Amino acid sequence: MRGIRLDIQALRAVAVLLVVVYHLWPAALPGGYIGVDMFFVISGYLITMHLLREIAKTGTVSVTHFWARRIRRLLPAALTVLAASFTAALIWLPKSMWAQNLQEIVASAFYVQNWALAADSIDYLAAENSPSLVQHFWSLSVEEQFYLVWPLLILAVLAFSKKPKWIAVALATLVVLSLAFSIFETVRSPSSAYFITPTRVWEFAAGGLLAFAPLVSWVRVRVVAQWVGLAFIAVATFSLNAETPYPGSAALLPVIGTVLLLWAGEVETEWAPSRLASFGPIQLVGDLSYGIYLWHWPLIILYPFIRGSGAELRGGLIILAVSVLLAWATKRFIEDPVRQHRFWTQNRRRTYMLAAGGMATTLVLTGGLLVVLDGDKRAAQAQAMAEIVGGDPCIGAGALEASAACADPFAIPDGLDLAVAADDRGVLGMSCLGVDDSVTIRACQFGDDQGDVTVAVVGNSHAAALSSGLAAYAEGNGWDIRTYLRQDCQGAITRQVEDFPTDTCLEWTDQVLDSIQNNDSIDLVVFQSYVASTPKSFAEDQKTQLQNSMIETWDGLIAAGKKVAVVSDVPGMRPSDAPDCVGRNLDVYDPCSLPRENVAVSNSMFDAALSDPGVTTIDITELFCDATTCHAIVGGVVVYFDSHHMTAAYSRSVSPYVVDQLSTLLID
Repeated sequence: MRGIRLDIQALRAVAVLLVVVYHLWPAALPGGYIGVDMFFVISGYLITMHLLREIAKTGTVSVTHFWARRIRRLLPAALTVLAASFTAALIWLPKSMWAQNLQEIVASAFYVQNWALAADSIDYLAAENSPSLVQHFWSLSVEEQFYLVWPLLILAVLAFSKKPKWIAVALATLVVLSLAFSIFETVRSPSSAYFITPTRVWEFAAGGLLAFAPLVSWVRVRVVAQWVGLAFIAVATFSLNAETPYPGSAALLPVIGTVLLLWAGEVETEWAPSRLASFGPIQLVGDLSYGIYLWHWPLIILYPFIRGSGAELRGGLIILAVSVLLAWATKRFIEDPVRQHRFWTQNRRRTYMLAAGGMATTLVLTGGLLVVLDGDKRAAQAQAMAEIVGGDPCIGAGALEASAACADPFAIPDGLDLAVAADDRGVLGMSCLGVDDSVTIRACQFGDDQGDVTVAVVGNSHAAALSSGLAAYAEGNGWDIRTYLRQDCQGAITRQVEDFPTDTCLEWTDQVLDSIQNNDSIDLVVFQSYVASTPKSFAEDQKTQLQNSMIETWDGLIAAGKKVAVVSDVPGMRPSDAPDCVGRNLDVYDPCSLPRENVAVSNSMFDAALSDPGVTTIDITELFCDATTCHAIVGGVVVYFDSHHMTAAYSRSVSPYVVDQLSTLLID
């Protein structure tokens, strides 16, 4: 048998091309992300075969030798791409994206990127982060974790029994347990399930089990297996898409397809698809697949910042060509020399020192820069808040008032630090927002807890962003601000319609309302909610039921002696992220602005409040939009730190207008 199986190289070529084409033109191959699953199966098969051969020769597995080989094979190219990404981020990416990219470079260098992304995916505020230059390292992290644990698992089995069949039993057990967990977790938490290692273990184990499969000499059977395997992969490529809960049971298609193709092997007959495997370009792409995967994603992310527009067809072809060129250069001058040179192969200690040195250097460089950025951010935030509090009507929301007559109210000011805006979260940066299944109230207090006026702010993350400005106003003005905040929970609906709101949200709401009604010190209750106060799919009678529930809540609070105000929602600028968008348009006046009719959407909570005569409504739309346009920068202040949450600085500039109307309500 040849040292390199041409069919496996061809499978690698197919896998990497599926991923790259999906990333460049997702509509062309909507399920192209299955290429990652194909790589996992291939790795499970090859590594298990390698370890079984070592066991057959020596009776055991040298873990340190195995890990050293993996380090020499994978780490040099990975560190090269991480170093290039670090440099490119500082040159081309807006400063607002530096911190996220630096943090993910560290996570990638230590091969825990998948867990970092999983944590971000369930972090409501981090879930909308722009993709970093190294986001694709999540799959490499999963693979490295597999390489770390796999030989240890086999050693544990060998300690129990020297018979290889028990390794197969262990692998079969992993397939069953991991697949079951993958299906369960994909239903429970699809965003994090995509990244975490336990949902992917069964794919490696399926490839590993194949190492124990008996060889079949019947050519026709193997040809049929090849065609069926290709059919499974083709169906997965075109039937799955970004909306498919994944991996779960949907991953069975590419995994089974890849297993069948590996099992069939190379078949030299006219009707066998594997006859095409020897085609030169296919072998070249397969040989460079690791480097192509490493390089293509940073190029995709950088292209719009370098060229000023999306890749589309011409740009995509350029990215593909440059990825192949860089992959070849990396393999020729970095991968192969480290993997093959005697300096590295004859001394494992040097290999481990290479790994430790690369990781340590990455940590020191990125960590040091992150510390500097954090210090600059805090100083800039303090200065920005001081300018707003200073009373200049042309700073922040005041610039939208016609009477202010501000020059260039939507211009990018000199020295604007977009990294500060991207992290200017105020109350949302604290632990005041409930974001899990717990019904515990995370009440926060700001200002003077013995103040003359006590205001409760109730709602979701948009109410939290509004609270940032009210909390800043409360300091030194004799106000006591209490927040009752929970993600995806309005705090005013006590009646469920078609499973909305959730049971936990209803329970949380009941506790919040009881707490407020029983607190005699609270004078005023302010509500705000994002635009989707009720699901868009609801019929008018369902929306009416929910709005009636809100009105009952407000009337109950009024009957308890509280004043009630409802603030309109912010327009937002979905799907654009304000700091990143501004960073891509630094030479544009009024960057990233949107026509008002595109973002001015009806809000069911505010609509309900308008129909309740006992509730005061405060419409803040005019603090974000003029007659025709809604803006991303107003009075030199970035309006949102993402696509729809106010920065603390802008919230502070909005607060005087909200406070004026609340004060009037308190006097009445």
